[in-house]
Amino acid sequence: MRHATLTTSVLALSVMSATSLFADTINVNLNAFANGSSVTDVNAQTAGGGQWWNPSNGSVSATFQSGLGRTGGTALVIGNRGSNNGVVNNCATSRLTDAAGESTVAPNKYFEASYWFRTASSTYVDNFNLKSEGWGVDRTSWIRFESNSANNGIMASAWGIGNQGDGVNDTGGYFTANGGFDQTGNNLLKLDFGSWYRVGLTVTFVDGANGVTNDIVTHSISNAAGALLGSLTATSWEQGARGYDQYNNGQIFGIDKLGFDSRMWGAYTGEHAYVDGISYSSFAVPAPGAAALIGLAGLVATRRRRN
Repeated sequence: MRHATLTTSVLALSVMSATSLFADTINVNLNAFANGSSVTDVNAQTAGGGQWWNPSNGSVSATFQSGLGRTGGTALVIGNRGSNNGVVNNCATSRLTDAAGESTVAPNKYFEASYWFRTASSTYVDNFNLKSEGWGVDRTSWIRFESNSANNGIMASAWGIGNQGDGVNDTGGYFTANGGFDQTGNNLLKLDFGSWYRVGLTVTFVDGANGVTNDIVTHSISNAAGALLGSLTATSWEQGARGYDQYNNGQIFGIDKLGFDSRMWGAYTGEHAYVDGISYSSFAVPAPGAAALIGLAGLVATRRRRN
């Protein structure tokens, strides 16, 4: 019991130490939104202004509905309006005051985000699709969840672009059952319809445009009990943005919000997923001593297991 208490205390200190250095954090209170209200098409999202955005001519529907959250509260319900309009027609959360990005465009170097999601359907359906992205003026990478008829479950994939967006040097892949990833789609991780999962995103921005200096993106998936199911690290879409696709006219950009979408796949219109517990932050430097504290917690846990 003493070891467990010490481990918990050390981890708590680690979290407090890390959190104290967040330059800007938004923990979304979905219960503050009126039941049945929709995310609308706003004229402008100002930094720190609290405006959400969903284009009226896009494929994605986004509403707030009570009773559908993970603990019975309000959920953000992402669905499809019956079209496949546009690649980046997403529901976007409100903007942070301080973006994360390379030093020439943003005050902070790191971006972190997490949220819970589950499928709207409790049983398998074809063409389920939920995608989330770190967003600024455009996306930096994405994680996608979609139906997998081979095992009547959900498969997950996350991708970045390593070289000019040409499809040759893409980075990322599919989450696998052994906690790794594979670009060919073998041994896929199976997620269950109707179950809640926690998704994590970390982006580390590195000044420079080429090769290994490309910004690094990590996505993780955990189950409702908190067990890590998989983690995938890839480079961001920075080089594609600067070169091949010319996002933002080829200029680099930071990120300050999350985007969610469910574009048309097959004949699946209507509600696709419930999203809850949305949190995202930008910060300048890793918390001093946090890594050491986490390491100490691991040693304590190891000693406890041996005893």
